[in-house]
Amino acid sequence: MTMAEVHEIIDIAMQVNGLCPRKQAVTGDLPTVFIDTYGHVALIKVLVFECGWEAGTEKDMMFEFCTDEPLNAEYFSDYKTYMKKLLERCPQPNEVLNEQKQEE
Repeated sequence: MTMAEVHEIIDIAMQVNGLCPRKQAVTGDLPTVFIDTYGHVALIKVLVFECGWEAGTEKDMMFEFCTDEPLNAEYFSDYKTYMKKLLERCPQPNEVLNEQKQEE
């Protein structure tokens, strides 16, 4: 896997989350994505909570990418397709910031 591919995996996940806190108490049922990296075993895990995260919630989906192996094109395509569907439910970053400013 190349560093560009690693960045793309992370970038897609961050597009779903945006840059604001993602917790059901804050964002309701918007999807939340966790990105875990395990340098000691060359692994990236992407955990998806389709209706938001709160303590005790089980993940709805998980993708694992081994960074010391070539990227499986079909698996990566499945990841992008799945994440694109989640993105369709997410407000644009400016929409979230505007909502937060109105609440203040």
